[in-house]
Amino acid sequence: MIKNLYRLGRALKLDDRFQDYFSPWQNPFPTTDMDKAKVIYFNIIDGQAPTRLELEPFKSKLLKEYLYRKPAGARGAPLVPTDFFYPQKKQEDHIEGIRKLIDRLSRAIPDQKSLFFNSLAEKTEAFKWIEDQLTTFVSEFGNRYLITFKINDKWLGEFDEFTNLFKEEAYSKYYDKSSAKNQVCSLSYQQTPEVWGRIDTLGFTVNDLTFSRSGFNSDDSYKMFPVSPDAVIALEGAKRYARANLFKRFYSLNYFIVPHFIEGNDQLMLLATQKISEASQDTTFEAQNRAIFNNERVIAVLAEDRELAQAGVFYDIFFFEENQAQFAIKLHITDVMPSRFRRIFEAKQKIEQRFSYVNRRHLDKGDEEFSVKFSLIKNYFSSLIKKEVVFHPFFFEILEAVFYGRAMDELSVVHGFINEIQLAFKQRSESPNKYIFYTKDAF
Repeated sequence: MIKNLYRLGRALKLDDRFQDYFSPWQNPFPTTDMDKAKVIYFNIIDGQAPTRLELEPFKSKLLKEYLYRKPAGARGAPLVPTDFFYPQKKQEDHIEGIRKLIDRLSRAIPDQKSLFFNSLAEKTEAFKWIEDQLTTFVSEFGNRYLITFKINDKWLGEFDEFTNLFKEEAYSKYYDKSSAKNQVCSLSYQQTPEVWGRIDTLGFTVNDLTFSRSGFNSDDSYKMFPVSPDAVIALEGAKRYARANLFKRFYSLNYFIVPHFIEGNDQLMLLATQKISEASQDTTFEAQNRAIFNNERVIAVLAEDRELAQAGVFYDIFFFEENQAQFAIKLHITDVMPSRFRRIFEAKQKIEQRFSYVNRRHLDKGDEEFSVKFSLIKNYFSSLIKKEVVFHPFFFEILEAVFYGRAMDELSVVHGFINEIQLAFKQRSESPNKYIFYTKDAF
């Protein structure tokens, strides 16, 4: 997967539209309606406390000026005082959220004299005033805010001191205590003046304890997977692009699809990722019916695209869960061919046609057609724990079997069906339709 992401990053760097993904600063609103994205800022003049709150529309062309980057960890402070502001409906939640925000912003500014304030007293006074302003701030419904500062009418990104801090912090984790000179990069296969070893893209890391159980010294990790600085930047850009455009959600699971080609054509890589990104925006009834992950039609599009199939394309599908800084890889399916996607959808269509009359659901809002999706299958192989869907290990075996074309243990499948049908039968006084639907769907 790391090599596929590297190829994606290398392809994205060829297109001027995607250059922001390769900068150490980030877009805080990659998927937000821009009409709802706003910027709150405070202008510090000559080290004195600001005197008014300023509000203006968010502009993606000013990413370098805002200098936003998601802090590491749930309680981490940003590198500079730029962060999200989420007004809350409940007053007690609103006040608590502001308190935590003020704490993070304050930790990003030195207590001693700096470009921001002349003294700790000025800083303390300024943040007390800012807290009062945000407490009484009236937000329009649906708006999202980035909060930041100006110093003498200049954005933080207009100061070399801060931009250099971002550049150093963005990549230092890759070479800290693990680098070497004149070695071969494991991604480009070229000898480079320097390689870095602490690679942690999407959970693969040589400095994580779970990865280091075999006992090697992380100080020597470059010997296992050395990567050049240019390759690291390509990985970072590809990861950000994937998060903004390719990541999908299936209940508690995240997943994304990355293509790769036999001959490594960068232009075809761009074309394939563009089709994946555009397919997720199709919300028509036909698109929903063709989907196998809820309303996600991406796999159907890839199965139908003849141009990509003729170009020798394969796909990797990566399933994982995130809980704050914790990253859990659930399943990595590799080298799925478009022909396999087509066989899946042909089977899906035949099953739906064969059993549509039996399984059509008669609801108050009208008839609902029977459609085979993983959301239906997950009803039998998952549990609802504290309103969160927790998948059973066997569900991932089903995913593997579907995409790889492997035979399943029929007894295990039937056992999963029967367990849920029995439970629905016992609860039929509370939900009679559930028992009927679960029985028909299982059949």
